[in-house]
Amino acid sequence: SVELKDGGLRASGDVQARLEKGGERVDLEAAVFEANLPALKSGGASGSATLFLSQVQRCRISREGETVSWSAEETSLSMNQEAEGPNGEPGELELIHAEAVGGVLLERAIDGQMLAASGERLEVLPGGAAKLLGADGRSVRISGVLPGGDRFGRVIAREIQLSQNKVTAKGAMVAYEGGDLDGVAIRSASADLMEASLEEVRLTGHVQIEGEGDETGPWTLRAGRAELGVDRSVRAEGGFDWSGSEGQQASGQTLSVEATAIAMEGSPARLTFANLEWEAEKLRFDREQLLLEAGKGRVSSGGEEGIELRYEGIQPVEGEGATVLALHRPRFVRGETEARAEWALLWVNQGKGGAKRVEGGPAPSLFGQTTGDGFTSALDEVYVEGHVEVFQAGERRAQVEAVYLDLVDGRGWLRNARITVEAEVGGEATQLAVDAEWLRHAADGSLAANSARITTCDHVDPHYFIETKDLQLKPSQEEGVRWNISARSNALVFDGGLE
Repeated sequence: SVELKDGGLRASGDVQARLEKGGERVDLEAAVFEANLPALKSGGASGSATLFLSQVQRCRISREGETVSWSAEETSLSMNQEAEGPNGEPGELELIHAEAVGGVLLERAIDGQMLAASGERLEVLPGGAAKLLGADGRSVRISGVLPGGDRFGRVIAREIQLSQNKVTAKGAMVAYEGGDLDGVAIRSASADLMEASLEEVRLTGHVQIEGEGDETGPWTLRAGRAELGVDRSVRAEGGFDWSGSEGQQASGQTLSVEATAIAMEGSPARLTFANLEWEAEKLRFDREQLLLEAGKGRVSSGGEEGIELRYEGIQPVEGEGATVLALHRPRFVRGETEARAEWALLWVNQGKGGAKRVEGGPAPSLFGQTTGDGFTSALDEVYVEGHVEVFQAGERRAQVEAVYLDLVDGRGWLRNARITVEAEVGGEATQLAVDAEWLRHAADGSLAANSARITTCDHVDPHYFIETKDLQLKPSQEEGVRWNISARSNALVFDGGLE
């Protein structure tokens, strides 16, 4: 049935209506339709128009490339009607504002992206912007499909706002349905505010992201702000705290995780994994090339025999067919032992067919003090130069120009070395100073030289020394004795030339 009054119209039953202006069209389907239209008044005046619908089956607004439609218990539309045309035709209607309440089901399609949402109250503004709210204590829900057919998941929030290029949600929780990327998947995210576009999702305030990785297992990231890219990259700032299920932890000011690289900064940034604790101003790890770049910092290993490494910086060095890291002013500390130098070069084991220890074979011994088991899985070779010094309990025990070690087979050398060793001479413990232009290092940790000087004199220029053509220093198994020493083809030389 239809009723007409001056300026008013009421229709009930299966009511359908269409309003058009320019490129915008509004289609209405409802059980009851009421309208207050200036054009229905005498004189065909222009001005504000209102439409009220109840038991709304569909209200659809169509523009070029975009469609917004909803159903609800009630809908009201505020419109502007233009004056009559020159031939008396009614003026066109322009939508200004729409409001729907009661069990709102909203659908939106724009540029191939489909969104579906449910809530209690909907507001639609000029230009297609919309706001959807839940009832008291209830949430708004939204889900959708990205261009190409991938589902982005579900969003639960207190309030959702839609604009042409963005979805904004307050008090949001996002459940992702996307696949894994290189063994890493984001499962859910929550924040005080979420802003989502076709390129990224921005999260602000009390951000928490849950995910899972092949190497880390389930993990959690908390931050002040974060961005999730369509390439499944993650960027966090305003302070972050990341934790994995296997005890891995990271914290700092900013974090960036991409398919090929991970970077973090802080004062300092902290990283804990594989029994190592890392602190640095900045860290960047290339996951494809196994290249590490770091600002001033320190690395330490746990346990009673822990080792600490401090450095001024780490930079990757370009090398043909190899990955090399350069450490500026490295300083190693283990208990009362300290070693330092100007530079160290580390050849990273990329697992691409490089040198490998024979499976089941013994790991090389490094100077008879430790095995290479903890190094060969990550490093192939080490080269250290520039004022290389080793101290024991604050006393200098070695001074070397340069050191090279192959951590796979244990071979290496020391150039222009002066080392102090503990030895037993005549049944008494004593210290011997050994000077050699070249010392060779073997897999069992022993040292050898074809030409060397040995002395017990502690002067820089000793008053006497033994000149030997065949020196062997082998790690000792005897308690209290570090080295077994043998020397052949020897000559005793005194200061002033007496032999």
